[in-house]
Amino acid sequence: MKRKLKDIYKEYKNYDVIVFGKPLEEKTIPFTFLPKDKELMECDVIDYKVEKKEQNIPHFKLTNKGIKYYKTEHILGNVYVYVK
Repeated sequence: MKRKLKDIYKEYKNYDVIVFGKPLEEKTIPFTFLPKDKELMECDVIDYKVEKKEQNIPHFKLTNKGIKYYKTEHILGNVYVYVK
C-alpha cells in the first residue's frame, strides 16, 4: 500500500512538512510541479527525507495597525516529501 501525503502529516505532527513535485535530488522550489489532477493530501509519496532540527518559529498576524506577534511554534525538524 502506498503512503499518502496525509499519512506523512499524521506521522510527523510536530514537523514542518515541505512538499515537492519533483525528485528531492533535483533543485526546485517547494510546492511547485505538484499534481493538478488530484487533491494534494491524496497524492502518493514517492520519497521523503526527515531532517531533525529543533527550532522555535514565531508567528505574526497582520492587522490594520501593523504586524503583531501571535504565537511561537516549537517544531522538531523538517520533512521533505516528493509526491506524484
